[in-house]
Amino acid sequence: MPAAIVGGVLGGISAYLIASFTSFSYPLPTGGMPINPALPFSIFTFEGTALGAILATVGMVFLEAGMPRLGPQSGRFDHRLAEGKILLTVIPSSASIREKVRSALSGAVEIDESSLG
Repeated sequence: MPAAIVGGVLGGISAYLIASFTSFSYPLPTGGMPINPALPFSIFTFEGTALGAILATVGMVFLEAGMPRLGPQSGRFDHRLAEGKILLTVIPSSASIREKVRSALSGAVEIDESSLG
């Protein structure tokens, strides 16, 4: 929620500044009217506020979903996960711990050491 508010405020300010700088860069004096009238500028400001809030919200959705995966990637996909099985990876620190894990799990699970280095 705060991202949408910040995005809306920044979008409104930037839209007002763009419209204001444009009207002062290319002034069109028309019958005594001000160079930057408030009512037409409020339309640009409102639209910029909406656009900023929308872009900030979409950006936060992508960030919270972890879409720009810049860090290390996860390992390979194991086909047994798609079959509804549970994958348990154990990386023992010594051979004796490896044997203890193998003997404890030998009767209950399928042990596959083909992916080990």
